[in-house]
Amino acid sequence: MGDQRTDIDAPEAWVLVVLPSKDKLLIAVTLMSVVDGDVVCEQARKLAALHFRRHEQVVDSRRWQAERWDAITAIDSWVRGHAKPAHPSAPICLETLGALVDRVAAAAAHATWVLCTEEACGDRTHDAWTALARLELKYDELAHQLADGRRRLPRGEV
Repeated sequence: MGDQRTDIDAPEAWVLVVLPSKDKLLIAVTLMSVVDGDVVCEQARKLAALHFRRHEQVVDSRRWQAERWDAITAIDSWVRGHAKPAHPSAPICLETLGALVDRVAAAAAHATWVLCTEEACGDRTHDAWTALARLELKYDELAHQLADGRRRLPRGEV
């Protein structure tokens, strides 16, 4: 009885509690809804809206980049404050979680734009949604690696 392990201690549970699932992230970046209080999904939704707005209209590039950077930084800061410590020998991630979420958001905005402006069953539409699915899987893999300490975040990048 002395070595009881609660479900919250399991890496899989940590991912569900701290980092949103790939499905929840997909809901956020397709601008459908976000659960209040979920920092990653709230910022992901903001990023997707920024990327979609860029498809729709000419935007002030400096302001757009600043808003984008703020959202990426908010994700990275939150993750750094809530991430389970990685094993010291774990390899360092090539990109931050915020940067990957930004790529997912950009792909979602592009896929949605293509779906709205081109033939729904066309090759470009298929390619755009396939690219989004691949990034969604990359997010899922990185989230699990961070959760179980198999990856470390880049130092000083928040």
